[in-house]
Amino acid sequence: MRIAALIVALGLLAGCGADGEPFYAPSATTVIGVGSNGVHANVGVSTQVGPVTVGVGI
Repeated sequence: MRIAALIVALGLLAGCGADGEPFYAPSATTVIGVGSNGVHANVGVSTQVGPVTVGVGI
């Protein structure tokens, strides 16, 4: 039981990045612009795992 708890604790520690760089790097962007067509806003979120980046924008 202690070994299982130790393995889970180490997994959580490694997953949250407390021991260094996190496994994934989330980011968010917000853009507000004013143009001839009025005011517009863009919001996006992305995450990076190694060389792969996945993002969604609205």
